Amino acid sequence: MKNRTIVGIMLSLLVTTMLTLALNIQPVKSNLGVLFSDDFNDNVADGWTEHLGTWSVIDGEYFVSVGIVENGISTVDSLTLSDYVIQANLRFTDSVGFRAGIVFRYTDNAHYYAFEPSNEYDDIGLIKYTPENSGYGTVITSTGNWAYPIERDTDYLLKVMVQGDTFTCFINGEEVISGSDGSYTTGKVGLRARRADVFFDDFTVYGIEPIQLTRNLSIKLSGDFDYSSKEKIKVKVAALVKDADTMEGVSDANVTVEIYYQNGTLWISDNMAERLAGTGIYEWESSETIYAMDIEDGIFLAYVKASVGDGPVVTDMLLIHIDPPGDSSTFSMTPLIYYVTAIIVVAAGTIVGIALLRKNRRSQMTPQ
Repeated sequence: MKNRTIVGIMLSLLVTTMLTLALNIQPVKSNLGVLFSDDFNDNVADGWTEHLGTWSVIDGEYFVSVGIVENGISTVDSLTLSDYVIQANLRFTDSVGFRAGIVFRYTDNAHYYAFEPSNEYDDIGLIKYTPENSGYGTVITSTGNWAYPIERDTDYLLKVMVQGDTFTCFINGEEVISGSDGSYTTGKVGLRARRADVFFDDFTVYGIEPIQLTRNLSIKLSGDFDYSSKEKIKVKVAALVKDADTMEGVSDANVTVEIYYQNGTLWISDNMAERLAGTGIYEWESSETIYAMDIEDGIFLAYVKASVGDGPVVTDMLLIHIDPPGDSSTFSMTPLIYYVTAIIVVAAGTIVGIALLRKNRRSQMTPQ
């Protein structure tokens, strides 16, 4: 009883450790550093191309003034990117500035996105510009609060995070809106204004890793064992790996299994292979054998991990209870003993019955 208590405690500690490791497995997005930065303190806009409007550097800030039904656009020459973070300071100097802000995935004056606050309407917009509406653009459906007070002669730090089809926008470090669109996948970065007088400063672009399209997985384990002989056992593990959204079997997962002894020592680590293509059922059988003398308590932990590509890792654990083999000769003789005993009982009963029958017949034939 004492040994089983110790084994239980050790297995509990091992399971707790495994769960801690599993919960700490998270996808990591690394910052690739500053790709471009301009504070305009040299009073020139080196590396910029003005596409629309009149731009100039005044006292270390990039200034544009555009009138009614006019746009101002300027982009960075050296960068054509897909995923990144852009930030810049903005300050309206007029009280009715329509819109101004950050341009991204720019191809030309009719194909790009922009994150733009409005001084005139005290709101913010995530906008897609197209040939059909290159002046005002089309607002991208977004989550967040559109209303945002924008004051004249006040600096605002704008930031937009561009990852895949998702764009997340911030003002002064606070997330304000987020939206998705897949029309434009790459392009230049820059600045824009429409019917506004605006100063920009400290324009910076940071690189980030592109979003990898990943699948959410689910995993379920089962385990078994068999005796290859009275003294040797093989362990078997099966894992059903599914797409958590579609619940279809996943055939291209990377699945590994680790088997631990009851004291927490790793016995074996190996890859699992799909049994039949398209089923999502991965199987593993130990090539080594465990001797019966080593499994008096007969408890092993199977720990399985599954992932696709660089996607998140899912895990599952299973305790495998292996019963020590019984005395095979005793088990094989027991049914025979019962069978022979039954025959003897039946035969004895038959003999007694026949004897009684004969006795009765004699008594009937004897004259009275």
